[in-house]
Amino acid sequence: MQSSAAPAYERLGYPRFADADLAKARELWTPTPADANVGGDLDRPAACLELARGRLDAAEPFAVASVRRWEGVSQVGRTQSAIVLATIHVRAGEPRGLQLAHSTVTAAAKLISTRARRRLEPLVTALTYFGVSPPLLPRRDRIVAPATVPPSVRNAPPPRMLAVIG
Repeated sequence: MQSSAAPAYERLGYPRFADADLAKARELWTPTPADANVGGDLDRPAACLELARGRLDAAEPFAVASVRRWEGVSQVGRTQSAIVLATIHVRAGEPRGLQLAHSTVTAAAKLISTRARRRLEPLVTALTYFGVSPPLLPRRDRIVAPATVPPSVRNAPPPRMLAVIG
C-alpha cells in the first residue's frame, strides 16, 4: 500500500495534510503475507515528500529503508526506490551521486516499467551535464533517452558537484 493522497496534497501546497495522510496510512497499515510480494512500502512516498520539500537529509533515511525493503523482493520496487535515492544524492551534490545515478539508470534499462523510466530524466540530465555517458535505454513506449542539456541547465551556475569532481 502506498499513500496516494499525500503527494497530491504536497503538490497542491498543503504539507500538513500530506503529513497527516502519510501518518494515517502508517497507523492503519498492517502487513499481510501478501505484502511481502506485492507492496507495503510507505518509506518511498515519505522520501518523495521530503525530496519535494527540499529536505534531503530527512529524505535519505526513508529512501535507504525503501531500497532495503525491496532488496530481493521486487526488482521494479527496488529500482523505483533507487531512483529516489540517487536523485537525493545528485541534488545534494554528493560524490557518489553520479555513481548511483549511473547504476540506477543501468538497472532501469532492464525494466519495462514506464513509471520508473519517467523518473529517470533528472538523473540522465545530471549524467549528461557532467560528461558521463548515460546508458542507452532500449526504446519502449515513451521512455527517457539521453538528451542534450537544456539551455537553462547549461547556463546555470555550476552546482557544488563540480567542486567535488573537478
